[in-house]
Amino acid sequence: MPGVRHAKSILRPPDFSRLCVLLIAALFAVPPVLAQAAVEGDETARVRKVLEEIIAADNSANVERIVALYEEDALLLPPAGPAVVGKDAIKERYRQGFEKAKLEVAFHSEETHVTGDWAFDRGLTRGRNVWRDGRAPTKFEHKYLMILRRRPDGGWKIARLIWNNNSTE
Repeated sequence: MPGVRHAKSILRPPDFSRLCVLLIAALFAVPPVLAQAAVEGDETARVRKVLEEIIAADNSANVERIVALYEEDALLLPPAGPAVVGKDAIKERYRQGFEKAKLEVAFHSEETHVTGDWAFDRGLTRGRNVWRDGRAPTKFEHKYLMILRRRPDGGWKIARLIWNNNSTE
């Protein structure tokens, strides 16, 4: 149109060199983050594997397998009674428990965190005690907190285990 002047755009075209630099920087920053997330995911899976193993060993009353999952200086903190200190005492506690009842237990992990050589898993266990003296089985639901320590070989062992009743009955 004659006589009409168009204003110059106040928007500048993108600075492509700056955009390229940012994209390249992001590409180099992402792989270490992804690699760290993969390592953390692998370690979380290894920690949860210990929990799967102890539940399987509980259900089969395999005291030797259970004790193999604990650190030498482990601490068991049952809901009633004093702390059980060390692998030998933990082994005896399990042995006596299995003389009284067979466990039928399942777990649900609600939270697992790994930081360096330490990890914890928190969740619920549900099941029942099948009493060997003929009493009717009793159901239970417990909340637990398991603290684990990484071994020099990369495996995980239970360092502390505490649980208590989660039902109101």
